[in-house]
Amino acid sequence: MFLVTLLLGVWLGIQEAPREIARWYLAAAMEHRELAAYHRRHDRSGEADRHAKLAVAALDKALSWAPDAPDAYLVRAGWWRQNDELEKALADYDRALELSGNAVEIRERRSVLYMQMKRYREAVEDQLAIFQHVRSHWWLKGEIPEQLNGLAYFRAVGRQDLHQALKEIKEVLAEREKTPLKELTLQDRSELMRWLDTRGYILYLLDRPKEAINDMDQAAQLARSELAGVTHPASRERRLHQTIELRDMQEFEASEASLRFNYGVIFYHRSLVLEKLKHKKDAAEDRKLARSLLGREPDESVF
Repeated sequence: MFLVTLLLGVWLGIQEAPREIARWYLAAAMEHRELAAYHRRHDRSGEADRHAKLAVAALDKALSWAPDAPDAYLVRAGWWRQNDELEKALADYDRALELSGNAVEIRERRSVLYMQMKRYREAVEDQLAIFQHVRSHWWLKGEIPEQLNGLAYFRAVGRQDLHQALKEIKEVLAEREKTPLKELTLQDRSELMRWLDTRGYILYLLDRPKEAINDMDQAAQLARSELAGVTHPASRERRLHQTIELRDMQEFEASEASLRFNYGVIFYHRSLVLEKLKHKKDAAEDRKLARSLLGREPDESVF
């Protein structure tokens, strides 16, 4: 028994040691990449470039130790996408999916890449596969509304079957709209904001701006409320005080940038509806706010 156990342990060690080493290199690569982004945000290009090179070297090491590890391809695909090398990113997402099967996270990220590549049909197909996976597993029941919203939104951005998209988002909102706003949790309000934006944008695309503006007004009101909480000096100072380590600061800044981008998309969509309704002054104000939140001029590539 001792001999069998020893042999089994040796075999497992031989099998798992390279994968464990690869995981360490992958963690180091991700850490260096985050540090590069952090230093770049603070105009320290020398440090940013140094950590970027270390990140690439560590990721190459991870892949050399475990060339069949989907996580490394998933991470590298994200880096390719950030560098606008979209075909390389797609190849890595495909490889990661091939190695791991029907992975929801990979399809989620690949669908965003397909949207960037204007391959809308494939983006919707990935979103549909994710929704079907969630719907077929009872323990994921709570994720169904959010995934259905994602499917409807991707249909809208890609102009794919807008009437079906409207049907899907109405299904998502059916229960949530029955609950008074004051009874919703902060998370419920955040979801409602995004779902209203989805339906308003779909109605805009269907040339129904008078209906769309009701949803966009509500979404914008919720966005302003959230934005005030995020940017209020006292609130921001309190959250900054909790960022004890550098990693905390990196995550804080990345999270804040992501939130601002999401709010920017909502105000951009509302400006489109206002323009269609000939409310030029209000549309211009929303577009200006969207521009400041997004950090660039909004256009159809924003989603």
